[in-house]
This record gives sequence, C-alpha cells and structure tokens, in this order.
Amino acid sequence: MSAPIACGYSIAISMPDEAKPSQDSLKESQDMETVQLAIHDAPYALALRDQLERTGAREVRCVEVPDPRREGVIVVDAGALDRLPVPFLNPERVVLITRNDPQHLAQAWNAGIRSVVFNEDPLSTAVLAIMAVELRVPKSSAIREGSA
Repeated sequence: MSAPIACGYSIAISMPDEAKPSQDSLKESQDMETVQLAIHDAPYALALRDQLERTGAREVRCVEVPDPRREGVIVVDAGALDRLPVPFLNPERVVLITRNDPQHLAQAWNAGIRSVVFNEDPLSTAVLAIMAVELRVPKSSAIREGSA
C-alpha cells in the first residue's frame, strides 16, 4: 500500500466540521482521475503537482511507492522505477521522469514504458505526457486485488 506524502514535506491539516467535504464532493473526488507522483526531487514534484491540480479535475497523490491497484496515472523517477514490481502490469499507465541516459531509457523500454519525459524538459511537457496517458488508458486498467 502506498503511503501519501506531501511531495517531500509533512503537512497536517485539521478542518472544522463545517469545512469538511460533503458527500457530493466526496463522490466527485471518486470520479476524478488520479495521478500518483513518486518523485524524490521535492521542488520538481511540488511544481508538477501544482501544475496538474491547476489544469484539471484530478486527484494528485505524492507517494513513496506507487500502488498499481489504484486507477490512474503513475509518474515515477528512475529511483521509483527500480522499486516497481517486475513484471509491471499496465506499463502504459506509467510516465517516467528521468535524465537522458541510455541505460534508464533501455530499462524503461524493456519494462514496457513508452511515456518518458526528461527531467530537463519544461513542466508543461510532463503535464502533457500525463494528460496523454489519462486519455489513452481506460479507468479499469488498475490491478485489482487478487487479479495479479
């Protein structure tokens, strides 16, 4: 199970009862696309999370290890890629953020990952790659308990 983190920072928020989300807003959040960010460069992860939240209706979760059972897009850096289970089912859901290194690119290709963004590319390129995966991959692509 992936544990949410705040993209490199610990944040604790307490809400008064009147500020807590209603059942309608909870249902809306269940219909939202989910993006799991497993990127250890905290400033990059925070900036990407902010861009993603501004560009559409999606839940962005910062995680140490992505949960492949959760629907949506998984964005990883090279370190997180090494921690993904092998073989990784539904690699079309993964966007790799990495440096332009032949070894990392070969590892991604061999794992079936086809969406790669270089860490020197503008954030808008990463956002575009994530949006492309959201459009390309059906919501039912997550691995369900017991089906792996």
